[in-house]
Amino acid sequence: MADIYRTIMDGAKGMNAGDLDAIVARYRLPFVLCIDNQNTVIETDDHFAQLLSEWQQSMLAHHVVRTDTKIVSQFVTDDDMAFVVTDTKLVNAEARVVRRKTLSYVLRCIEGAWKIVVLSCNERAAVDTRSDAQFELSA
Repeated sequence: MADIYRTIMDGAKGMNAGDLDAIVARYRLPFVLCIDNQNTVIETDDHFAQLLSEWQQSMLAHHVVRTDTKIVSQFVTDDDMAFVVTDTKLVNAEARVVRRKTLSYVLRCIEGAWKIVVLSCNERAAVDTRSDAQFELSA
């Protein structure tokens, strides 16, 4: 379970640092991305790079300076498969939450390393007005 936790949280740290290599290292191509019920298969490094660039532009447009990520549920479904759910807040420079998302991950253990093979992202209805100190990661 510690390796699964590290895969998710190191990816979140990579997002906060703008470290695209750290983000990419957490995924296994091809992987499935589901955003608000629209599914896309990411098959190439170029497609992934384009997606990450669009994500960074969106964060800048919303004045997001960091994400706060908390794993709310994780379990191993088999020796080589796991499911993780996170509560993720997008926080601006004034420490206000501008968006809140539920992220669900399916991970596979491939050659001894946990890799994300499915990421589902859904907007949360409620938006907090400030960052929550209980979250496990802030950068």
